[in-house]
Amino acid sequence: MTEETSMAEAGTQPGSMVSNTAVRIQLAAFGDDGTEPRHVLHYAYPEPGNDLATRPAMIAELESRGFEVSDAAAENGLVFEHHRSVAAHDFDEFTEELSAYFKGKGWFYDGWECAVVGIEIPHD
Repeated sequence: MTEETSMAEAGTQPGSMVSNTAVRIQLAAFGDDGTEPRHVLHYAYPEPGNDLATRPAMIAELESRGFEVSDAAAENGLVFEHHRSVAAHDFDEFTEELSAYFKGKGWFYDGWECAVVGIEIPHD
């Protein structure tokens, strides 16, 4: 069993330092400082009315950057995943870059989630 935390729970602009910090605070409540590499899932969706013609090129670019890309459950969105640390400085720059990239394509970056790592969660 794993505990998961997401940026949606944080309630702020996905990809921002403030939002990422809110998630890391949730991780810290379980004893996870975010430094251990882990499976991270990111989400992005087209803005309403956006032409989806850029979608295949975005998928190709994300894959070239090492992400595994799949369709989101709704709204023609994308789920892209990889393994890395979510600790502060470089991760914040990374998610801000993702947010700007998608905004420039007429999409919005909807944040990330990961499992808590480095602790044992009791099984009942």
